[in-house]
Amino acid sequence: MDREDLSRNKETVLIDLTKDDEEDDEEEEEDDEEDDEEVEKEEDDEEEEEEEEEDSLEEMIRDMTCVICSKIYRNATGITVCQHKFCWDCIYGKIAEHDWTCCPVCYAKFGNSEPLRNLRFDPVYNSLARYVLFKVKENAEKEPKRAKTSQASSSSSSRRKM
Repeated sequence: MDREDLSRNKETVLIDLTKDDEEDDEEEEEDDEEDDEEVEKEEDDEEEEEEEEEDSLEEMIRDMTCVICSKIYRNATGITVCQHKFCWDCIYGKIAEHDWTCCPVCYAKFGNSEPLRNLRFDPVYNSLARYVLFKVKENAEKEPKRAKTSQASSSSSSRRKM
């Protein structure tokens, strides 16, 4: 186009430029919305992973809890007759001091005159119990940090809405 065409079409050109600006604004808004959606999706994914990890940890805690003291195993010990696990101090105390002759969970009889011979230290369960205890402590340390982070993010998101 030459100058005469431009001068005749000045209004059209301005309208076209305005349309381009509006389209750019719309594109920017769409990009911002997409970015916000991506951030929210990432946050949701992280929260889901944390929830799954917490569910898994809760399940492990249930599996690694002594039914006598209701704590995570310390020196995990199994009964050879039925394979139920307990803390060494808990099961030893019940058998030695209280003359128990059966498993406190399933009541399987020990079957011999020396019930303590039915106890076996379980290194695998002991390692798992130590791992669970470590994770519980780690989560307890993370919890105050998460609370501060969630408060900060909720206050910043409320500022954005205003």
